[in-house]
Amino acid sequence: MNRTITRYGGVSALFLALLLLSLLGSPAKAEAGAYGSIKSFFQLPGKVDELQENYQKIQEQYQDTREELESTRQQAEESALKAQQTADQLLLEQERLAKENSTLAEQNRLLSQELQELQDTNELRKKTNRRLRIALYTGAGLLAAVFFSGRFTRLVLRRRR
Repeated sequence: MNRTITRYGGVSALFLALLLLSLLGSPAKAEAGAYGSIKSFFQLPGKVDELQENYQKIQEQYQDTREELESTRQQAEESALKAQQTADQLLLEQERLAKENSTLAEQNRLLSQELQELQDTNELRKKTNRRLRIALYTGAGLLAAVFFSGRFTRLVLRRRR
């Protein structure tokens, strides 16, 4: 029985020694870690302030970007509206010009028809005047021929006598 106690006593003593070494062996680390923790704890307000400043800057940049985007969107909408209005105006102008073009084409057709009729009438008048001149010259020539033939006949008859 004595042996079992020493056996278990040795194991527990070994365990106790390891536990003490682990606790006593790390005070430097604990002190350095504690100092770093305390130091970082006191530096937290500065970091928090820095983070808040960065957050405010980012928030301002976000707001500026958002305002710029909204302005650009409004300009795009205005441009699109102006473009639509211009397209509508151009479409109305095109329709008006198409109607005017068809009206002018009809007027042109009527004027061409009247011009053709006037040219035909002028051609007919020229033909009529030419025939009339020919008839007048022929009549005048015949009268002159009758007159001269009568004189010539008288002259011939007087010489024979």
